[in-house]
Amino acid sequence: MAAAPTDEFELQHIQHLNRDVPPTPGLGRGTNGAQPVAASTNVYEDGESFRMHLGPTLAVPSTPKPGVPVGGAQQVPGDPQPGLQPQRILSKLLLNPMYQPNQPQGASHVITFGGDGPEVKKLQGARGVAVSPDNKIWVVDETKGNLQVYSMGGVRLCQFPPEALGYPSKTPDDVSIGRDGHPWVLMNGLPSSLDSVVQISTDGHITTSFDLPDNVPRAMLRGMALDSRNNHIYVTWASGFTGGVQAFNSDGKLLWGVGPQERLVRPMYAAVDKQGDIFVSDSRSDFIYRYDETGQFVLKFGGPGLSGGQLNRPKGVCVDRSGRIMVVDSANRRVVMYTGRGSYVSHIALSTIYARGVAVGTGGQLVVTNNTAVIVFPHY
Repeated sequence: MAAAPTDEFELQHIQHLNRDVPPTPGLGRGTNGAQPVAASTNVYEDGESFRMHLGPTLAVPSTPKPGVPVGGAQQVPGDPQPGLQPQRILSKLLLNPMYQPNQPQGASHVITFGGDGPEVKKLQGARGVAVSPDNKIWVVDETKGNLQVYSMGGVRLCQFPPEALGYPSKTPDDVSIGRDGHPWVLMNGLPSSLDSVVQISTDGHITTSFDLPDNVPRAMLRGMALDSRNNHIYVTWASGFTGGVQAFNSDGKLLWGVGPQERLVRPMYAAVDKQGDIFVSDSRSDFIYRYDETGQFVLKFGGPGLSGGQLNRPKGVCVDRSGRIMVVDSANRRVVMYTGRGSYVSHIALSTIYARGVAVGTGGQLVVTNNTAVIVFPHY
């Protein structure tokens, strides 16, 4: 039996090995013919998806005007209120009384769902994760190509397939949540389309969508972070042993970019603190890099190693309400906590391999993803 891939890039390389990548398209938006389509929002009752006929696809501009819906919600089977919108459905969903998580619930118990057991195959490539102000868990599954929403107890509330996100031919890479609770989703267009960023409104319609410029090398994985103060969006890029970060406003205008000359080798994930500083994990150098909101390098911390504040293939990164930095130390099977200045505080051991994304809940929970599961620590 072949050895399991040990790196996220290796996993993705295997998945994309036989794809032919066409010549790089020129700069600008919409030059590749991959236009977003009307978002026929597919939201499903507590759990399983119902395949529904989407009807004809309607072409819409590459960048819809904010506030103008480009699609609508379909009625959930059995719902007595036709036209009920996704967020209203989310707010009305109750916990399934027949559902039992993989591990017993309790104040001190870790909850795992989406992997082996009753939730098998619901997650196959979980990567980016975020928690909304109402404490719902939003997970990007890049293998299934959808965005899934769970309660903190592990009940799947709904899912958004790629067509509901406006780009049927693209797959989601990462997700961030704005202060207003609206999710922003990074869509990967490889091999033939530009990458895009999409915002979904509280009623399930696309309110903002723009293509990312094709002025940096693109690999199969990118990360995204959102500054909720001003809706500035930070997107990582990496190719081989070079990488960087680009900053955009909510209309898609490029504000600044940093690259290999600013020390980055293979940036993967990003996070933003309350002051607007950006933290980027680099899975090749094993450092976390901190930049200010103008892109100026501030400091780095971590570094290669097996214990304490050292890291081995860091992946997901987030900032909690106290300003502490939480980093998935993937190869060391733990989540490491630092101060904002990069001083080691403590760590939380993980029993899973290939941990990837990390987020914190409004009730003090710590949420971690690996390929096929979500792990919720009630406290950390």
